[in-house]
Parts: sequence; structure tokens; C-alpha cells
Amino acid sequence: MANFTHEHEYTFGGKTRTASQKSGKMFSLGFSGMNNLLTAFMDLSGSATIRAIGDALRETHKLVTPNIHAEMKKHYKTGTVEASIVDTAKVDVQGNIVSMPIGFDLDDGGIPSIWLMYGTPKQAPDEALRNVIFGRQTAYAVARTQRKAIKEAMERYINGNGGNK
Repeated sequence: MANFTHEHEYTFGGKTRTASQKSGKMFSLGFSGMNNLLTAFMDLSGSATIRAIGDALRETHKLVTPNIHAEMKKHYKTGTVEASIVDTAKVDVQGNIVSMPIGFDLDDGGIPSIWLMYGTPKQAPDEALRNVIFGRQTAYAVARTQRKAIKEAMERYINGNGGNK
């Protein structure tokens, strides 16, 4: 669906769980100690963990998507590529896999985004566009955002709110 999606990976019951997508890069939900933290949290409440991960992915979507729109302004010709940006933060849960498409929907006019980010023989790549999705600063900001969302959900759960906002 998109060339940029979230992948959640953690170890539970001795098995590593991951999302697999056909196309594109994966942006993983991860920070140091996360596997141990989520495994312990999953033991407390599986549904609260899924909700917490969904919250973290929605926060990530709110962080990244406006930056993609801002970088696409300079490439406006027909508006098709910018219109292909996934603006709906829709969480997909399949068992223990929680994912959300972020970036460009390749099936809905987003294929030129690949040429913009990686260039062509006649056109240099747009490093700024690629960096708002895959760059180091984005990765750090996403890790902080996700860590905060998971921590807040765990605090809500511990304080008796069952992980609800």
C-alpha cells in the first residue's frame, strides 16, 4: 500500500513477532529495553499493549505527515503525488501485529515519490524529502514520541485506567 509503513516487533513467549509488508521500508517501533518492557506489559494486559502501540503509531503519524506535506510543496505540478500522502492515521491490528501506513500510497499516485526521493538519471534526489521520512533526526524524534506514548499508556494502566485515555 505505501512505501513507508510502521512495523512493530517484540519478543513474546520466546517468539519474535513482526509485521511484513510487500513494499517499502519499515519504520520500527523501538527504543532500548522496549522488548523487555512490552513483554512484561503484555503479561499484564494484551489489549492495553495493543492500544498503547496504536497510540504510539498515531502520534508518529501526526509527527511525520505534516513534514512530508511541507516538503512536497516545492514539487507541486498536478497535486497527484501530494494527494497520495496517507493522511488518515488508521491502525491495523492482526493478532499481535500492529501497523499503520505512513508516507505515500503507491497505488494512489504515489509512485513518483520514489523518483523524487531517490532521483533518476536526469534528476538529483530530493534529500530533504527523503530525510523527513527516513532521516536520522526523524528517527530520533519518532523514538522519543513513541517512548512517550508507550510510557503514558503504561502509567494510565498502572493507575487503574486500563490503558484508556
